[in-house]
Amino acid sequence: MLRGKLIPEQVPLGIDLGRSSIKIVELSKLRSKFVLKRFTIEEFSVPQDDEGDNQGEQIGQYLRECLDKYKIKNKNAYLAIKNDDVVIRTISFPPMPQSELAQAVDYEADNYIMMPKNQANVDWHILKQDEHGITVLLLAARKDLINKYHEVCETAGIKLKALDVEVFSLKRLVDFLETHNKDNFSGKVDGHLTLTLDMGAGGTTLLFTKKNNYVFSRNISIGGMDFTKAISQEAGISFQEAEQNKDQVNYLEYNSVLGQAQDLLREIARSVEYVNSQKLSKGDPEQLYVTGGGWRMKGLLDYIRENLGTTPEIVNPFKHIKSRGELVTEGMMASIATGLALRRWTK
Repeated sequence: MLRGKLIPEQVPLGIDLGRSSIKIVELSKLRSKFVLKRFTIEEFSVPQDDEGDNQGEQIGQYLRECLDKYKIKNKNAYLAIKNDDVVIRTISFPPMPQSELAQAVDYEADNYIMMPKNQANVDWHILKQDEHGITVLLLAARKDLINKYHEVCETAGIKLKALDVEVFSLKRLVDFLETHNKDNFSGKVDGHLTLTLDMGAGGTTLLFTKKNNYVFSRNISIGGMDFTKAISQEAGISFQEAEQNKDQVNYLEYNSVLGQAQDLLREIARSVEYVNSQKLSKGDPEQLYVTGGGWRMKGLLDYIRENLGTTPEIVNPFKHIKSRGELVTEGMMASIATGLALRRWTK
């Protein structure tokens, strides 16, 4: 190696195994600058809702083919469990010594984990602690599901450096963008509630944060595919044609398509109401971020803005990452993968 020559450090890939595609992001960091080395999207045809014993092997083989196709040499990776497959709960406790907290969490976990403990991986950490009490974040996932991710990696020939949860990969990205965009960041300065909506093919994740702290999250089963199906049925066109046309034609005039948008708004309102009723925050979110390929449907963002009274800001994961050209539209589908790739430098 030539003396004095700086070589960007190779870090694990961020791999998002979505319902309809695989997204791969590879980053490097030179001094304080982040660089996008690779961003790949590949259509994904393996049925991921198939509970067969060979599901992990199928997905792993497809991932291996994807890595080979794009000549990706880096074999270290971060992956994320889907939000629907993880129990995520916040639990409040009165003030108590640390020596008693672990036992208290273990006891309370029985009320939230709907599976035998010997079949689950359980983790927790403290979100907040003061003289009024302790708030703990509880996470649990089935061991057999976690084993499938290891099987995916083994089949694909990659080394799993960490297994994250999608919503916390999303939070990591939001934290990163807000930290690097201080001139346009309300939440960190004055404690306003921030809502991030990540709409994928199969559903939408709602993430509430405040001062970079996790507040609440939930998933709703309304995603891009639901809008596409509604368009296909009411317009009398194929699913493929509806998928191709929905970013060019405003289909919200169709009752069934509008109904999906109304259901989405209703679930958002219910979530905000829950956050307030549980005294997790007060009032409506004052910052709204949107990401995910589902939002590319024409007219949907305008509908959200008109009915929520808040202008949604499209998340561009690469806004503060050096890349070749503008990748705003493509980047909307890379939020989870980018959040995973950032794990090397952030918690």
